[in-house]
Amino acid sequence: MSYTELVKSDTKNLDTYLKLQVDRTFLIPFSQRNYEWGKPEVKRLFNDLTSLYDSNKEYHMLNFFTLYHDDDNNLRIFDGQQRTVTCMLILAVIAQNLLRQGEGEASTQIKKDFFIQHDALRTNSENQRKLVFDSDADNTFFYKVTDNNFIPDKDYDVKELNNNQKVIYNNLIYTNDLFESFSKKHKDIDLKKLARSILDKTLLVEFDAYEEDIALNMFESLNNTGKNIEKYYVLKNDMVKCLGEAKVKPTWNKIDSALSGLDHKSFLIATATLTKGKTSESKILEHLYSDKKTNNKTDMNQLLDLLLKSSEYFLKICNENQMTNYNNRDLLKYKNYTNIIRLFGMKQHRPIILAMLFQKRELTEINAVLNAVIELAIKNFYFDEQKANTIETKFTDYARDVYSSKLNTDSLIEKIRKLCISDNQLKESIKQKQFPQNNSKISFILRNAYNYEYRNNELEVSSSGNDVEHILPQTPKEHSQWLNWFPEGEERNKYTYNIGNLTLWHNNDNRSAKNAEFNVKRKKYAQSGLKENRDLAQNNKWTSSEIETRADHLAEIICTTFSEYWAKLE
Repeated sequence: MSYTELVKSDTKNLDTYLKLQVDRTFLIPFSQRNYEWGKPEVKRLFNDLTSLYDSNKEYHMLNFFTLYHDDDNNLRIFDGQQRTVTCMLILAVIAQNLLRQGEGEASTQIKKDFFIQHDALRTNSENQRKLVFDSDADNTFFYKVTDNNFIPDKDYDVKELNNNQKVIYNNLIYTNDLFESFSKKHKDIDLKKLARSILDKTLLVEFDAYEEDIALNMFESLNNTGKNIEKYYVLKNDMVKCLGEAKVKPTWNKIDSALSGLDHKSFLIATATLTKGKTSESKILEHLYSDKKTNNKTDMNQLLDLLLKSSEYFLKICNENQMTNYNNRDLLKYKNYTNIIRLFGMKQHRPIILAMLFQKRELTEINAVLNAVIELAIKNFYFDEQKANTIETKFTDYARDVYSSKLNTDSLIEKIRKLCISDNQLKESIKQKQFPQNNSKISFILRNAYNYEYRNNELEVSSSGNDVEHILPQTPKEHSQWLNWFPEGEERNKYTYNIGNLTLWHNNDNRSAKNAEFNVKRKKYAQSGLKENRDLAQNNKWTSSEIETRADHLAEIICTTFSEYWAKLE
């Protein structure tokens, strides 16, 4: 083949690009990412295409599509999958609505021209499909939901669907919503005219490569020309180029399965951190490859094995239910700690736990580290309101040292606890912090503080049904005593959201006096199952002085809870 024939380009409209013809079947290569466009991308494309309906615009340019002619004369999409699938979903919604409006012939034409054709004369022949995914299950699902007779249902149960299918279905539903909105703005809409305007006026440039390496290189070059291709898929491409699809596919499918619903970037950063310490998004591939050569099969096999094991461990870190083969007591503690960390939005610890799993550390050790991480998250990042990224470098260094066996668990815990602020700083932070309405974090902290106080009694404050009560109400009634005690709005807000003004209800308490006067609330508190609330009832009034006194009291309890109780939990 002449070098002039290695790549051919052609400008064509969407009708020609999507027309179902011999040698025009599109395949989604295994090396490509899943269909994963979200609502913003779908909406933008829908608006671009439908804008051609009643405007003077002569065309809309969809930009470049890179395809590879394989040995079976199919076209493998290396760039353009997201746009291609979304265009087909838009056409499917138009076809489905055409059928509902009694335009069966036009609806059928869209199906036969752009989706699937059946050979009625040859019963054993396969249907010719325009688009073929790497997975048979995905193919079956796609042609089910894009069929003319399919009726999109927002209540459709998507639990059993894989990620690819969920995105396809959710985008079909969203496209249908966009279509309904568009139809309301264009009364008596001519759906056939809409379909014609989209198919005839949407232009694109198709690059057809006749060698796979050229298509791959064109795909990768997009990463260096301003278009962000996820590193996960660039890595996958490099694996396929070096080791071949037959070798990579079964292992990568396991990686995909483990990472289903999880963030690829976070996974790759955590994995790269094990050997290189702090890793930015731009350095992911550089750190993963390190001294490896991307054309060396031994190096790439080692990296593939590392990624597989790391994906299995990363799943256990992000989904506590996947942690198995441990005794029930340790598992329950691990699940509890993981839920607490999730409550406080902490993620910087993940590379450390990943390294511990690689080193086969006991779950009791992992739980002890998680305990220290929770203390740091609550003290430094919740109460003292420090930025969590301030400890990223230290945590990534710890992860690297654990992975290389330079840091044992006891030393690791000591290092994490040394990062925590002092008790005096914690007390001041607690008293200065404002706590907004319905704050599940402060509810958790108060429960633990109360239970520490009640540790010698049978009563325990459970996690169910404990509302945070603002003693000074957030919306005092007009002419109430509250406004006499707190006449200035700014001062009233300051004390309303102070920790000294907060308490919890017991599960069985009568909570019907939220905005009442203090003398009415006192009676409710006196009947509470919690000693803290009964103590509140001893006050004759509730002013700034009482709130500040109680803030001191709660700050002391919380500090004691950490120093005498929390840190000693196994």
